[in-house]
Amino acid sequence: MDGSRFYAMGYTGSSSRPAFNYSFRTRGRMEDYITEYFQGIKSRQDRKNQEAEKKRSFVTTLKPGDIIAESWGYDQTNVNFYQVIEVNGKNMITIREIAATITESGNMSMSGRTVPLPGEFLKDSVPMRKKVLPGLSNGEYINIRSYSSGHLWDGSPMFCSWYG
Repeated sequence: MDGSRFYAMGYTGSSSRPAFNYSFRTRGRMEDYITEYFQGIKSRQDRKNQEAEKKRSFVTTLKPGDIIAESWGYDQTNVNFYQVIEVNGKNMITIREIAATITESGNMSMSGRTVPLPGEFLKDSVPMRKKVLPGLSNGEYINIRSYSSGHLWDGSPMFCSWYG
């Protein structure tokens, strides 16, 4: 081996800083690295394009009467339920919050299970228009607040908790 090294520097997009700046012992390893690097960029771009196409072609399966469940909280688990009252276009819905019943657990204090009461809209609830987004594994969800999202309720009682 003659001690010579091969150097490569690569940039991504319009970046002024290099994405890589490496030395290699062989020309073959340098060429392999550069090829793998650009294949990775192409793979990420292809995945991004597929996700964008999935969003563009997405059509909600939600329909009027469906129940949306939202579970959120830090020290306690809050659950809110919403009923779909209208489907607007291919991925917009109008929802309104509904009442729920809570059955306390016997084994844990200040916790229980809650289920919605379809059609029993809360007195102070107002209709909200929300965009339905495609989720993982063919699910769908809506962003209800900046810190929570909702999904189609599966029909089973949901855990909830509260403090004094």
